[in-house]
Amino acid sequence: MILTAQERFFIEKRRRLTRVWPVVSTLLLLAILSLAGWLFWSNPLLVNPWAVFSRLQLHSISESTLFLMAFLLPVAMLLPLLLPAPLTGPLVEGPTGGCEPIWILRSGPAVCTEGMRGLGPTARFN
Repeated sequence: MILTAQERFFIEKRRRLTRVWPVVSTLLLLAILSLAGWLFWSNPLLVNPWAVFSRLQLHSISESTLFLMAFLLPVAMLLPLLLPAPLTGPLVEGPTGGCEPIWILRSGPAVCTEGMRGLGPTARFN
């Protein structure tokens, strides 16, 4: 099978990304764990539920902190659910690189044809 220049570029780009991803993911994981450790020691009310519970039992949390925590809890719970969709959707494209983003993750390679350009988030899957 002979590949076009665009397809070879696409494959090489994906190859580079898969080679770099283990290093990037390890650094991201270390950054998240470092942040969690730093927060645990510097401000345990943000990450340690047992510290919050003990402070609630002692009535030592100020009312303003309690209101702020009550406001931020729904935000902190909903943001991880809403944030990944717009960030990961554009990462999935057809091999031509010029097609509209494919917003549906499926198994198998996606193929964008010339007639599909400008039609929105559509693609044909092999």
